[in-house]
Amino acid sequence: MLCLEGLDAAHLPAYVSVESECPLDGQTASVEDGLRVLRRLDELGYRRYKLIDQLDFQSLALPRSLNQRLQRFSDRVLRRPPLRNVRGSYWLSTLLMPKARLERRFRRVFPVGCSGAWGETTPGRWLTVEAAERAYRHYRELHFTDADARHYSFWCDWHAKR
Repeated sequence: MLCLEGLDAAHLPAYVSVESECPLDGQTASVEDGLRVLRRLDELGYRRYKLIDQLDFQSLALPRSLNQRLQRFSDRVLRRPPLRNVRGSYWLSTLLMPKARLERRFRRVFPVGCSGAWGETTPGRWLTVEAAERAYRHYRELHFTDADARHYSFWCDWHAKR
């Protein structure tokens, strides 16, 4: 948030990527924290957004994008028994998963902690601030329906463009 607060609206970069949740010192991330980041981006003059999952680099949107449906199919069908043990199912799942497709496209590995693709090369469609807020609320709530989810485990970045 300090970096966003320090930006000058008259001299903005065309694209920016920032953690979706930037809690203030000593606070636990909340839905309002993520919306505070989104609102600040909007105040600065950014008008299109993508909520990028940092584990698989898919863009989270409503309705679900093709990338999201392919990721879900790979995770729930191809990488679980009984298909997990079928020859070729792992290979097929890597053909379908957004992160693996991006790595092949750019001929590089995106290690854990990397922000992945940048600008127009990010997967998915650009959303309005209203659509971005709806997607954020939906996927954050869905993530935390898992009783084992830790307060810091909704690991997404806002990608924004002017």
